[in-house]
Order: sequence, then structure tokens, then C-alpha cells
Amino acid sequence: MKRNIPAFIIIGVISLAFTGTVNAGEEGPALSYLAQDPEREMAESVSVLIGWAQGELEEHQDEGLFKDRARDEQLIQDMIAFAKDLQAKGAAAKKAGDMRKARVYYHAAEAAAQYAARMPHMLEARLRKNKANG
Repeated sequence: MKRNIPAFIIIGVISLAFTGTVNAGEEGPALSYLAQDPEREMAESVSVLIGWAQGELEEHQDEGLFKDRARDEQLIQDMIAFAKDLQAKGAAAKKAGDMRKARVYYHAAEAAAQYAARMPHMLEARLRKNKANG
């Protein structure tokens, strides 16, 4: 019996359309799917995006954004861990020669990492909106 790719991974890939900008030249690193040879670039792209997410988290930790917001901080950390897990699954699938699964895992990891990198800025926007609305 053939195993199906978990639905959450497919949803992660589909969520690319909802993570904000995904085109090269806009804020943040470009996604590998935009590259001339996405399969060659995807593993490196995931690492770059995870690094970006970790950098954004650390920057906003230093600024005190998560003071009294441990739940938000933990969610971002969990998203980064999830991206790393998907990255590892992508590497394992690639090593096993299953590029179909590897592509899905890597692109889902990119989506999760990119979303995690944007979360501190979305939190800032939410806090500004809440403050403006009283």
C-alpha cells in the first residue's frame, strides 16, 4: 500500500500563497521554486530561510517584543523547529531517492520557515492595531 504524504505538509505548501511576499527582490530570501533549477536550490534555500527566521526571532527577543508574550515566542520557536523537522525529512527522502516526497518536504519547510520569520513583524502589527483600537 502506497503511503500518502501527510495533509499538513500539502497544506503548508499551499499556504505559500498566504505567507506574504514570495518573489525575489522583496523582503526576505527568495523561495527555491523561483529558481532556474528548484531541485538543486531547495535544500540550501531551506537553510537560508531557517537562518532568517532564527535571526528575526533573536532580534525581536533582544528588543523585548516577547516580554509578557511567552506564548507568541514559543509558537515562533515551534514553527522553526517544525521547519527543521521538515528539512530533515526532505533530506531523508532525497537520500532514499524519493524526489517527489523530498520536494514536498523542502517546499513545506520553506513555507514554515518564511512564515516564522514574518511572525514577529505580524505580532508588532497586531500590537499596534490593538493599541490604536484602545
